[in-house]
Amino acid sequence: MATSILYDKVLSPFYDVLAARLFPDFVHPNVITLMGGGCASLALIAIRAEAYGYAAALFICYSSLDNMDGKHARRTNQCSR
Repeated sequence: MATSILYDKVLSPFYDVLAARLFPDFVHPNVITLMGGGCASLALIAIRAEAYGYAAALFICYSSLDNMDGKHARRTNQCSR
C-alpha cells in the first residue's frame, strides 16, 4: 500500500533501521506500544502544564514508537493475523 513518497522512500526505511537497532528480537512489540502510550500520556500532562516544548518532543517520541512497533513485530514474526 503506497502512502506518500516521503514515507515510502525516507521515513519507512529510517524507522526500519531504527527499530532494528534499538530493539533486540526478544523485546515484545507490545512493550514498544506501551512506551509510546506513556509518551502520549506524558505529552498530555506537559500540555496541561503549558510546557509545549516537552509536549512536542514527547509527541514525536510517541509517533516514532507507534511507527516502530509494527515494524518490529513484522521483523520478529510476532504480528497478529
